[in-house]
Amino acid sequence: MDGSRSQVTAYGYLPGPGNGVSEKDLVLEIRRTGELLDFSWNGEDGKQYDLVSSQSLRTPPASWEPYNDGEIEFANIPDAGTGMNTLRGVHLIGAKRFFAIVEEDLGTLLNENFDSVEGLPPGWATIGSGSTAWEIGIPGETLFGPIAARSIPHCAGTNLSGDYTGSQDISLITPAIQIPASGATLRYRQWLDTEGDGDAGTIRVLDADNNNRLIEEIVGNIEWNDTAWDTPQPVILPNSVSGKRIRLEFRFVSNDSDPQSFAGFYLDDIVVQSN
Repeated sequence: MDGSRSQVTAYGYLPGPGNGVSEKDLVLEIRRTGELLDFSWNGEDGKQYDLVSSQSLRTPPASWEPYNDGEIEFANIPDAGTGMNTLRGVHLIGAKRFFAIVEEDLGTLLNENFDSVEGLPPGWATIGSGSTAWEIGIPGETLFGPIAARSIPHCAGTNLSGDYTGSQDISLITPAIQIPASGATLRYRQWLDTEGDGDAGTIRVLDADNNNRLIEEIVGNIEWNDTAWDTPQPVILPNSVSGKRIRLEFRFVSNDSDPQSFAGFYLDDIVVQSN
């Protein structure tokens, strides 16, 4: 959509999270009047939608961020229950822009399998990049780590191409997540191969509106050894984060000894859903 026409109708299709195969087509219609846009698309009860956008087609739509027109971020839009969803009077930002619609289960606040783009997904961040770092990609080059991601092809891990080293303190941090007043629950898959004795992962909640200040550690002492991808118990986020914008920090720390052939901490299929 650009400024060359006063009114444009466009159709787009994008499968939601899962195996990449949608049971139906999502048809997105866009109409423009001046600098305002109207959107409509077919929907399904029990689903929610993100209106995602980009100013170019250099990246796949699955990697685009929810659109923000300066007033509203159009994410987690619940299905209207009528078979057709609409957004009216959305402001157009920029001379040229592309749109798509993403469908996911109702209440999904974050759903990341690290497969939509090469490298770190938009909005994610890492801290620490010495001899060990959080990396996104295809695993399989360590003796005791996973030979494949839980959801192929990519996962997150500490040194995908080798074992972790001593004296490390590294973090993988999610984009900001708005937690509703009802709270939320974290689910994820992990693969561990650590020496123990202080070499361990933790999961912490950070305040996204206060310079990522630590709110609370919610999982501690993630250590020892797996021989397959594990599904930890769901983690109900503490009441202290209800109604807040937060980030989740997946932190890995190793002591100053020299570990021998330990793969570290791997993550995949990270999901946060409202309660």
